[in-house]
Amino acid sequence: MYLTLSHEEYADVYFGYGFCNDDATDALEEYRQRYPRRRIPDRRGFTRVHQYLGGKGSIPNVNRHANPQVQRSVEENVNVIDMLQRSPRSSTRRISARLNVLLMSLENFM
Repeated sequence: MYLTLSHEEYADVYFGYGFCNDDATDALEEYRQRYPRRRIPDRRGFTRVHQYLGGKGSIPNVNRHANPQVQRSVEENVNVIDMLQRSPRSSTRRISARLNVLLMSLENFM
């Protein structure tokens, strides 16, 4: 199954592939270093994006409403839970802004 990326992620994958002179293995490693908290496509994903843009001239459809898989550290999770316990009615925007973390919903913390 292919990983669906956001427009920004597709752009970064494509940039990384070109930056690494069309070497998918190097592009994958570069992407991992630049974006350690993002979902990482497999090596073939870099080649596919390049082929797709070359053949169709656009990126695949992006589901803008899909929640990205966010990787948070244990410390960030503890901070979010602590803030929720202190202020259960706090909004996800407020928690995100205060802790500088991406929260799409609080379902994972309940």
